[in-house]
Amino acid sequence: MKYIVATSIIVLGLVYLFFWMISFFRRIFVRFKKKDEPASLAGAVITDSAQNASTDAIWAIRDSISRLEEAKNKVVALFGSEFPSVDAKEAYFGTVTAWELLEAASGERKGNTENSRRARWALETAKSRALQCASALKGYENLQIELSNAFDACYREISAALDAIAPRQEEKPPNEIIVKKSADEYQLLCSVCGAVSWILKKGKSDDGKDWIQYKGISSGMGLNAEDSPVLFDLLAQGNLADVHRHIYNKYVSSDVMGIDAYCPECKTIYCARHYNVYETYDEGFYDETIGTCPKGHRRKLND
Repeated sequence: MKYIVATSIIVLGLVYLFFWMISFFRRIFVRFKKKDEPASLAGAVITDSAQNASTDAIWAIRDSISRLEEAKNKVVALFGSEFPSVDAKEAYFGTVTAWELLEAASGERKGNTENSRRARWALETAKSRALQCASALKGYENLQIELSNAFDACYREISAALDAIAPRQEEKPPNEIIVKKSADEYQLLCSVCGAVSWILKKGKSDDGKDWIQYKGISSGMGLNAEDSPVLFDLLAQGNLADVHRHIYNKYVSSDVMGIDAYCPECKTIYCARHYNVYETYDEGFYDETIGTCPKGHRRKLND
């Protein structure tokens, strides 16, 4: 176990060093390139004044990251190589990675959102680890508060900077939320933005048996092939309520709470972002996944 923990820490450190080096050399390259950049590109890149303002705001986030590092170091000093320390380190290094990608995104040409997308993913991963670490700090309330406040500040500031650099595209509701991709697959789309939020697909399990692959916004698993006719017929009828009810009643004992992307009160589908999905932890262990739809309806999505 100690070997696995040590290996994980080394890998995370190497990832952080890799992104830091990319950011460092990119800044040097951009400084020299700007001197010779043709005027025809003026409209394709961020203006100097806007970039300077953006750069100042991004570098100011390092103050919050420093406070997160201090909290992380206290957790490590307290727990040594135990898992609260691993979670704290993953939360910290994930936040640093998100910041490095944010810094790289600030110099990208308009329309290039790859680093911004990766930064958001790294930040959400760090958030999960921070929540897990905080849940393990029961009995150490002051440190729990310090860690949570430090990460929350990082999360807010990096998210705001990402929104300023790469605003989310205008959301357009889909014409239909139930999409039949083939005779063997259905997809359910978010009613707000059209993102694929739930998939039901016929296939084979690892041992070659027929099954139905279920993949939602909080979990995924295989369902029994015998449910295929009922579920696919209901989807063909557009009857999401009964699909949700059938899966819930039959698989709740396996912690599948029906269609996790479905809001029974709104009778529609939401993606993870619009369902405001978040995980909860109890003393460092996963507890449940909760979703709150745009209209305020809250329910358990996974247990």
